[in-house]
Amino acid sequence: MTNGINVRLSGQAVPNLPPGEGSAALLGRLANTPSTARANQSIDQVKAFAITFVDKCWKDYEKRFPEAFSTRGNLVPKATPTPVFAQSQAEFDKLKGNSIGTSDMIAFVKGADPSRIYVHTPNLVKYANKYGLDYVKITMAHELIHCLTNGFILRSDSDAQGKTNSYEGVRQDLNLMFSFSRNKLPGADDTFTVQKLITEFAADHYANMATGIKPKNVAYSLVRDTGEKLLQLVGERVFRQAVIANDPAAYRQVIEAAKTLHTQNVKTNILAEKNDDVLAMRAAQAATPFGTPLNNTTLDKLMSRYYRESKLYENLRENFPDQIKNFDFRFFHAVEANFKSRGVTYDPDSPEASDRELSVAIQAVWPSRK
Repeated sequence: MTNGINVRLSGQAVPNLPPGEGSAALLGRLANTPSTARANQSIDQVKAFAITFVDKCWKDYEKRFPEAFSTRGNLVPKATPTPVFAQSQAEFDKLKGNSIGTSDMIAFVKGADPSRIYVHTPNLVKYANKYGLDYVKITMAHELIHCLTNGFILRSDSDAQGKTNSYEGVRQDLNLMFSFSRNKLPGADDTFTVQKLITEFAADHYANMATGIKPKNVAYSLVRDTGEKLLQLVGERVFRQAVIANDPAAYRQVIEAAKTLHTQNVKTNILAEKNDDVLAMRAAQAATPFGTPLNNTTLDKLMSRYYRESKLYENLRENFPDQIKNFDFRFFHAVEANFKSRGVTYDPDSPEASDRELSVAIQAVWPSRK
């Protein structure tokens, strides 16, 4: 018996333990045994494995990241953080304080209390049996990095909420939002802040460095991709100073580099949106070439054409004004001129009334479009 847990493998009692090897020693061997060598694990086995690995991993972190423990104000736990196992979704939600996005969560650490790791036991067991016990290792190693980087997390949380001001404008910087196409990587978080980028990439990066296991969580795939670019900009030494040692100068340097990546992300998204708008407008124009007879079906298509032309026009006017001349906006300009002559505008907040005005404008200008 170890911590009240009866150790069993694959539903059978453990046979022929080596002389002098009890359950604790066996669990230690399991923590170092390739997951492919074992069959499915029970709830008790996964919990016992997690407890043993957490203790082993934290001792490794003490040697690997001494600056985290020696930095004043980091509030890193002196004792090994304790896994707290929630046995149901309701219990996990209660510990989390809400149920938003928790159904697929595995574990979390509260910034105010880095001495505990709260675990969604059913999910941990499910994924441990899907991917092997290495999944337990990398998950616990990730959460332990959150415990280790508690000083950085508390600083960035406070700055992001405006409670403190490590430097002028830090709140806005930390809350800048990265955005990616939902089609880029299904299942991945496609929006995240600068703060989340640094916090979660640090946890995955250093957990991978310590264990040699690549994270399998799809949700943070884009965070990791962006984080690798961030690491290239600042270098390992500065990044480690910022998140592990909670150094103020490195902290700002890493955030500034993240801002550079954010600017690139915004430009990429604007260009992608423009390309999508071009394709959509050209399709709408091809569906209603000048000279097409006006009827109810055509009217609906022309309303769609106006929306497409207006969207691309506004995008180009704001971001690529020199490219407006490359596209045919005669229909859009004719409708806008009709609106102006009648003293009306298209108001997205009043779509029914605006659609009626648009219908009037199209019927007035389309017959002359040849």
